[in-house]
Amino acid sequence: MNTLTAAQTVAPARSPFGLAMQDVSSSTTLQDAMREASIDFEVQRWDLTASSETGISPVTNHVGLVRTDNNNVISVVGNNYGVIQNHEAFAPLDYLMREGFIQSIDSAGSLDNGAKVFMLANLAASSRIQGDAHTRQLLIATTHDGSGATTARGWLHRIHCTNQIPAIFSKKGAVQRIRHTSRAQNYLQDFRHAVIASMHSIGIMEDRINTLNDIDTTAWQVEQFIDRMFPKPIAAMDVSKYRAASTVNDRQRGYLAGLIHDAPTNENIRGKASALFAAAVEYSDYYSRGKRSERILRGRDVEFKTRALHLAELVTA
Repeated sequence: MNTLTAAQTVAPARSPFGLAMQDVSSSTTLQDAMREASIDFEVQRWDLTASSETGISPVTNHVGLVRTDNNNVISVVGNNYGVIQNHEAFAPLDYLMREGFIQSIDSAGSLDNGAKVFMLANLAASSRIQGDAHTRQLLIATTHDGSGATTARGWLHRIHCTNQIPAIFSKKGAVQRIRHTSRAQNYLQDFRHAVIASMHSIGIMEDRINTLNDIDTTAWQVEQFIDRMFPKPIAAMDVSKYRAASTVNDRQRGYLAGLIHDAPTNENIRGKASALFAAAVEYSDYYSRGKRSERILRGRDVEFKTRALHLAELVTA
């Protein structure tokens, strides 16, 4: 079974975002932060044509989305797609900075040639989590490829291990969104209120973590948590598939156990129910396979982290 040693879990300067996000904390305005992260571009709808040996014909049911700063085609979307410009999506941050709700813009960036754009802001209000320092943050994301909505999500950054914890209430988390439809512009004026609602969701998340911080765990509860997070595969007729699944499962279970029992990143909450949840979040952010930064930024990690929170509460109830 693969396990994590103490040395493997020490990474004080790490970030799960890789090159997807750029530090813009020195910026004093929203416009400066967008410019520094190269996300101050706009997007236009361009008509499409189809060419063949017999001639050129217009494409009537789709349009191309093109960056105006470099004329690069980002994507092809349906005719009813509503463009929300980056400055429109992030405009609530400007208001919140002026009103004192936001202390600073932390980081910003994009994926896929600007098809997916993100901004993470530090809130002025302090976290209420006791004995385990967290920073309250707000993540706003938008897309230009038809793959998602413009969203706002309450966020907790666990300082001790640089974990990223979205506010969780369901498989999709606590997300406020505006879909890219032809009526998207009509809803933008209400997005500021949606952003404020997502900020309020953080307090509920903190209460749940504080409750876990007060619960001591037994060896049996820890084992139950690992068993339920990564159930062992059922023996199948295909021996090779079973062996492959068992190898992956052993790796997952070993890493999670190492993070719970030995990782310095969880030393300050070792033996508490909150350590189970924190270890699972850390596994997802740093040790799971795949494009972790995109998974976190687009909210695809929420289902796993929601299950971890629920199971940490369940096995220690």
